[in-house]
Amino acid sequence: MAYPLRMLVQGIDYHWAPELMGDEEEMIYDMLSRRHRWATIANRYNTHPSDNPAILAVAKYALYHEGMIERQELLQGLAPSFRSQNSIPAMQMISEVYLRVGFITMSQRNAFEAMEGIPNCNKSARSLYRLVETNLITGQYEVALKYITILEHTLMYRSWANKMRRLVEHPQRIRNHVFYHELQLVYNATPDAFF
Repeated sequence: MAYPLRMLVQGIDYHWAPELMGDEEEMIYDMLSRRHRWATIANRYNTHPSDNPAILAVAKYALYHEGMIERQELLQGLAPSFRSQNSIPAMQMISEVYLRVGFITMSQRNAFEAMEGIPNCNKSARSLYRLVETNLITGQYEVALKYITILEHTLMYRSWANKMRRLVEHPQRIRNHVFYHELQLVYNATPDAFF
């Protein structure tokens, strides 16, 4: 057997540190944000508001995405807060929101912290995915290639990593990618206040 059952179970991090996995509400919002279900998030938040900073951030983005609030109101709820980094799902949600609003280094930081927060020191393919994106946007192509090489050995991310390799090896192709090119323009035009 290529992957013994023991190794599979070791990859499930909540067996070792359930407090880092967040509560059920965080995991629901995290799953919805990962799937970009913005309308569902907005409806859920409107019926059951939360004071959790990570949920509030993803809910504000969902409300903005659905045209229910203005950009200024969205940005007011995105002040960096260590309270929002209390669990791995929270950091993943914050990373998603920061990427979508153009705070690339903050997105990168939260993805990295989520990965490093895994108690058994495994690497998170989801965090590596985000780190590839942020390093592509910031022009750190060698770092992006390092993460792509790791993701090419995974089942779930292999085909995506192959596509990203072509972008990284030929950066001029980024101009044809609407999402990454737009974020790269924002990143290059904005002074980096974080670093």
